[in-house]
Amino acid sequence: MTVHMVDLIHWHTFDGKMLGPSSTVVDLGANRGEFLSKVQKAYGCNTLVAVEPNPELFKSLANRAELIAINAAVGGSSGEANFTIDDNDLASRVVQEAADGAQTNLTVKLITLADVFRSAGISNIDLLKVDIEGQEVAMIDATEDELLLRIGQITIEFHDFCGLVSSSEVKRIIKRLRRLGFHSARMSRVGHQDTWLINGRLLHVGPKMKAKLFVLKYSRGALRIWHKLTKGSNWYLMYD
Repeated sequence: MTVHMVDLIHWHTFDGKMLGPSSTVVDLGANRGEFLSKVQKAYGCNTLVAVEPNPELFKSLANRAELIAINAAVGGSSGEANFTIDDNDLASRVVQEAADGAQTNLTVKLITLADVFRSAGISNIDLLKVDIEGQEVAMIDATEDELLLRIGQITIEFHDFCGLVSSSEVKRIIKRLRRLGFHSARMSRVGHQDTWLINGRLLHVGPKMKAKLFVLKYSRGALRIWHKLTKGSNWYLMYD
């Protein structure tokens, strides 16, 4: 879905005009790969990297020739981690200890963002999509400034809205990225579920872009309210 010439795919905002056939797109928490499929269809990006820890979901990614698929969770260190598969696979995540109950508990490979660069054989990322269920703070904390500066856009779901990370941690991370030259926009109403960061050192962010960010944020909110009123319980499907 495109709104005001800025894309919103699976609740992640980014500017597709900054992408093309030569672009590298990396999806951390790729699930079944739908986000990458839609980005490739829209912009023809030739280098697509899917990182997914759930072994069942990874099977479908591994068989796709257009993807560089990595079976691992991404966090703040390299090694192994406890991973709980939730009934809703979108909520499966790395945990400190194996969870009780009906969930499936696994031990998965844990890697850093630097490891992703090395494993995929890439030197830069044009668009980084991050949805790693609370590991985003540790991952960014563990990433050197020099590596972050090789990323053009980041579209990230911070999990402060559900308590997996704190709002103070998110604000600290955003403050660091701004200091590095990233322009940030919180596109979600609650927490930082949809946060968009643009690297001003790699991509031009002039007055027009800043104005678009401001207008887009509030027009997107109005559009969500309209969809809730007119689409009923299925309003969220407009953004998938």
